[in-house]
Amino acid sequence: MEQVLSALTEAACLDSGAVRKVFTLSRQPVTSLPQFFATEDVFFVYGNERFSQEDFELEFEESKAIQQYKKVPGLRNGAGPKPKMPKKELNRTYESNENLLAKLSKDNTALPAILRQKFNIGDMIGDGNFAIVRLCVDKSTNEEYALKIIDKSKCKGKEDMIENEVRILRRLCHPHVMKLVEEQDTKNMLYLVCEYVRGGDLFDAITVAQKFSEDQAALMITHLTSALAYLHNLNIVHRDVKPENLLVDMDGDRVKILKLGDFGLACEVNEPLYTVCGTPTYVAPEILAESGYGLKIDVWAAGVILYILLCGYPPFVSQDNDQEKLFDCILRGQYDFPYEYWHEVSDLAKELIFNMLQLAPEVRFSAEDVLDHPWLQYAACS
Repeated sequence: MEQVLSALTEAACLDSGAVRKVFTLSRQPVTSLPQFFATEDVFFVYGNERFSQEDFELEFEESKAIQQYKKVPGLRNGAGPKPKMPKKELNRTYESNENLLAKLSKDNTALPAILRQKFNIGDMIGDGNFAIVRLCVDKSTNEEYALKIIDKSKCKGKEDMIENEVRILRRLCHPHVMKLVEEQDTKNMLYLVCEYVRGGDLFDAITVAQKFSEDQAALMITHLTSALAYLHNLNIVHRDVKPENLLVDMDGDRVKILKLGDFGLACEVNEPLYTVCGTPTYVAPEILAESGYGLKIDVWAAGVILYILLCGYPPFVSQDNDQEKLFDCILRGQYDFPYEYWHEVSDLAKELIFNMLQLAPEVRFSAEDVLDHPWLQYAACS
C-alpha cells in the first residue's frame, strides 16, 4: 500500500505534498490494495487538506470524461449456447392484406394521370394492411423508384402518424436517409414516390452473413450515425432505429450502403418525450423507465446494432423470450462480451459500444461523438 501511495504521489503532484488519503467515487476510504481491484474505477487522492462531500458531486463534463476511462465489460469464458437474433419485426407496410388496394396493385388506369404520364408503373413489390408498394420507372431518366400507395380509409386513427412521416420526409436530404421524391394526395389515396433501394434490409443481410468484419461494421455504423447526426442537428429523433428499418444498397464495388427509412415514429424534440414506443431489443432504458427521453435513444439503438454486426446476436437477451426479463437487462445495462464470440474483436470497437450503451443519456455518446471515435476514424483510413 505504501508503494502505491508513493506512485500516486509522483503521478498526482499535489500542491500539499504526498498522497495520504484515497477515496472511491462512492465516498468510501481506500485502506487496502484489494479495493483498487474491486468494482470501483475512479478514485480521489488527498494530501493533508480536508475533503468535502461536494468534491464527489461531479459536474457534467467531469462525468462525461470519466466514462471514457471506466472499465469496458470484459471477455467472459464459458459463454454457453450462442444467443439468437430476435424474430424479424414485420414492417407496417409489409403485412398481408386483402382490401380495395388490390385494384391499384394491377390497374394502372386507377392511378393519377400525372403519375402515369411521368412513370412507367411496374409490379407490386410490397403490400400491407393500409398500403401497397409498386416499382416505377421515370420515363425520362429510366431511374427506378418505389411508389407507395396509402389507402386513407384504412388509416382511421393513424392519420397523424402518416402526415407526420410525410412532413418529416419532405425536410430530409441526406445520402443515408431514404429520399421522398414526390407525392400526390387525392381524396381517397396518398401516393408517395420514394427512392428505391434494391438490396433488402439489414436484418436479412445479418441473417445471411451472421456477422461482419470490423471494417464492414465500421462502414455501416458510419452510414447510420451520419444519418442520425443529420437528423439530430434538425432536432428530429427517429425512435425506431433497427435493422429492419435500414435499407441496404450496393455501390459499384458491391460495398453495402445503408439508408435509414420508416419515419412513422419520428418526431421533433423540443422537450423530453414520454411516449413508450420502439422495438423491444433496441429500446433505450430511459424509454422503459418513463423518465423522459430525447435524441440519444437513437444512439443506444445504433449501439445495439453495432454489437449485433460484430457477433451476430444482440447484447440484451432473455433466453426464454421473457420480455420483462429482457427489459430488466436493459434497465440494468447487463451485457458482456463472451470470449468465444468476441476474442478477435478489437478493444476500440468494444469501447465504442460501451460508450453508446451508457445507461445515463447525459454521458452516452452523441451521434457526433460516435463519428469522431478513433475506431471509425481508423476504419475510414484503412
